[in-house]
Amino acid sequence: MRLKIIRRSNSIGGNIVEISSNDNTKILIDFGCDLDDETQIPDIQWEDYSAVFITHSHLDHAGLIDYIPSNIPVYMERVSYEIYKLLADFTNQKLSKAVIKISINQEITIKSIIVKNYVVDHSAFNSLMYLIECDGKSILHMGDFRENGYKGRLLLPTLNKIKKVNVLLMEGTTISREEIINKSEKELCDNLFDVCKKYKQVLVLQSTTNIDRIVTVYKAATRSGKIFIENIFTANITLLLASYGYKIPNPNDFSNVYSFVPFSRSEYKAKSKSEFYNTYVEPIRKDGYLEMTKRDFALIIKQSMLKDIEMYHKKGYLNNACLIYSMWSGYQRNSKMKHFLETIENMEIDIKLIHTSGHADECTRNRVLETIQYDYVIPIHTNRKQDYVKYKNSIILDYGEEFEV
Repeated sequence: MRLKIIRRSNSIGGNIVEISSNDNTKILIDFGCDLDDETQIPDIQWEDYSAVFITHSHLDHAGLIDYIPSNIPVYMERVSYEIYKLLADFTNQKLSKAVIKISINQEITIKSIIVKNYVVDHSAFNSLMYLIECDGKSILHMGDFRENGYKGRLLLPTLNKIKKVNVLLMEGTTISREEIINKSEKELCDNLFDVCKKYKQVLVLQSTTNIDRIVTVYKAATRSGKIFIENIFTANITLLLASYGYKIPNPNDFSNVYSFVPFSRSEYKAKSKSEFYNTYVEPIRKDGYLEMTKRDFALIIKQSMLKDIEMYHKKGYLNNACLIYSMWSGYQRNSKMKHFLETIENMEIDIKLIHTSGHADECTRNRVLETIQYDYVIPIHTNRKQDYVKYKNSIILDYGEEFEV
């Protein structure tokens, strides 16, 4: 059994790992965008590969699956894939690649390779880690993971169940931030509640697909007596999850949850209702457009809603407002984000940074290494792979370097 990092051995995002057996069966784990250049397509000799497995729906892990040839099967957790498809629809991307939707804990056999999956806590819903077994050896690809979300309690029991692997592929997104201890979503909820008590109108800028954060903001808003409003994309994600039986706050099933359709997505932009409107706007039962003028609220926003925010401010409906920035602070270096936040400040809307990471901190990485038995640990999804030398039995791989398990 062999493994090779065939893309981005010292980078956060866009990592692709190859795993092969002695009979030369080869699979890939993840096929996502490079965060520095989303248009860069990896040069892959596809005739060598039998399958691709995707850990979760974030673009740096799944964003290039449409470039995988039609004869190569791609496996992805079913709800995660539906979220990915929804994102594509909202960003006007047409997906042509058929994906095999798998369930949590499903086992897949690809010739001589057996692939088992386990759900792991991350800021993407139903993220997976993969246990790959062949030739009497095993590799655990942990994907992106953390302990501080609502599914964090599953991490160590799952590792105890797996018990031992030959190689542990472990992300190191935050390895350069050893001093940071992640807040839990519960702690974040308390912080958000304190802000919600102080302001009448609370705008929350967060990753739309971070379901844990949606739940956290909803809890804080409800505790403070506010209605909770989801932008149209968020509302469709929560309704999608509801269709799979998940009790996530959504405007059709929760009495205090509404949807907000920005002007750019409204029927008034066109002479007739579009297919998009009929599919994603019409089925939602409660529009928060007018409710926002009468009641205190917390609203999940996107940068693209800036003109709507400016309109509400001009009409005097944001008279005691704040914006909660609940994303990685590094995004603020982006010129579009800078402009967005400067415009918010110019409207005299206070900005508060309240966030917790979707990636494991140093304490969690240490607990992982203490819990599961392993022969070697290899870093992925990090721009500081050299820092892994502090861990027992670490192997630092360069791009294209093969490791015999």
